[in-house]
Amino acid sequence: MQNVSKKKPRKGIGKRKGALLLLLCIALAAAGVYVLRRPLVLPPPADNPVKEALLSRPVEEIAAVTVETQADRFTLIRKEAGFRLLGRENMELQQSAVDAMLNACGEWTAEKTVLDAGEEPVNLADFSLEPPLLRVAVSYLDGTEAALWVGAVTPDNIPQRYCMKAGDGRIFSVLADDAEPFFREQEALRAFTQPSLRADLVDRITVSGDMDIDMHYTPSGWLLDQPIRYPLDKTRVDALLQKIENMGFDAYLGDAGEVELADWGLASPDLRVTLTQGATVVTGETQDGESFSVDVPPQTFTLALGRSSGESALYVLWEGGVYRASRFVLGFWQEIDVDRLLLREPVNFLVNDLNRVSVTAQDKEAAYTVEMVESITQNNQIATDEYGRVLYDAEVRRAGEKEPMDAETFLAWYQRLAALRAAGAVPGDWTVNGDPRCRIVIENDNLTREIAFVPYDDLHSAMLVDGVCRFYVSNAALQSLIDDLP
Repeated sequence: MQNVSKKKPRKGIGKRKGALLLLLCIALAAAGVYVLRRPLVLPPPADNPVKEALLSRPVEEIAAVTVETQADRFTLIRKEAGFRLLGRENMELQQSAVDAMLNACGEWTAEKTVLDAGEEPVNLADFSLEPPLLRVAVSYLDGTEAALWVGAVTPDNIPQRYCMKAGDGRIFSVLADDAEPFFREQEALRAFTQPSLRADLVDRITVSGDMDIDMHYTPSGWLLDQPIRYPLDKTRVDALLQKIENMGFDAYLGDAGEVELADWGLASPDLRVTLTQGATVVTGETQDGESFSVDVPPQTFTLALGRSSGESALYVLWEGGVYRASRFVLGFWQEIDVDRLLLREPVNFLVNDLNRVSVTAQDKEAAYTVEMVESITQNNQIATDEYGRVLYDAEVRRAGEKEPMDAETFLAWYQRLAALRAAGAVPGDWTVNGDPRCRIVIENDNLTREIAFVPYDDLHSAMLVDGVCRFYVSNAALQSLIDDLP
């Protein structure tokens, strides 16, 4: 007897289905090849928050640090006087830049493990790790060594870079800030003195080249001399002066006589700046406790702005030295807008800086003299503040009258005059047409300023400050001042 299998007989594959199956296999094979060959750039997995120390030894145990980027290669080596550049031991270095690198080498931690290159097929070039953008090799006093490779920026929200440690097949991510101190040329390590300017002492600013600006300080405020003569807004000038005081450079590249200025765009710079700092007195105390003072004469400083270095830096010539500076810190020179600096309230003399005000308008004419006199208490004593300084009151006389007028009435009106603000700017091609509706002259010991108001349109009057027209004001606001003359 023959045993009969209980399995159902297998059906053969038809020609059409076989062809489809063959095509499917070919497609899957092609997809596999694509997956292996396509760029493999993986974000650090969110489920691996464990941080790992890549370098973790005291700075005191470091003997040397070798830094290699695509632009330069140098070695910092420990000497008795501190770390120096190998082969250029006599060159003084920026201690802050050296410390930043040493501190990073002393404690460099991986934020995450991205993947293990020893377990998965990885093209390190996809991470800019072959060749790396940065190599940092650390030699220790005990003869051991460690090295890191740093690559491209990861797609994380927090700026990080891919990183590998020599002898370890894993790819990590590290904070981009930890690697930043190493992305510099050795020339950028040279020690130099940052500019030392005081905003309160700068009394003249001159810019030439792509723009033409000349402005100077007076006790009654800053004045623009070029391209026009016009008073300047104190708040905006103070902001400019603060930027000047905060000027600083990233790297010293050499004396102007040591380098080719044309290489930095400084042979014919885009902008030349001259800063004048007024005289001052420096006071101090000796080690013996004795006070001293030194007269510092006026000083003039020169700055030239050359070509850009990447998107965030530019080269400058400062007092005979070539530097690289951050565009964030020095780029304001290229962005000065003269129109934004102009004063929109042209009466900016303080009452204690005021001698005379005269007004001519329609059928009215008035003039007032202002004098600051010592304030007297009810006990007929000279009034002083809490620091013993004498207090003063304004004494106002109207022309033709012997007795002082009510000062409060005049001061309230003058405060309204000082608040008269431009309602808008006149077009550049606008020309004066018509006689002034009102003329106001204010005087003090330093300046005489004439403000004339001429017809502009039905609702506004153009404002000429010392003959220069840039803005217009409301007729209603101007008429109110005229009607309320004290």
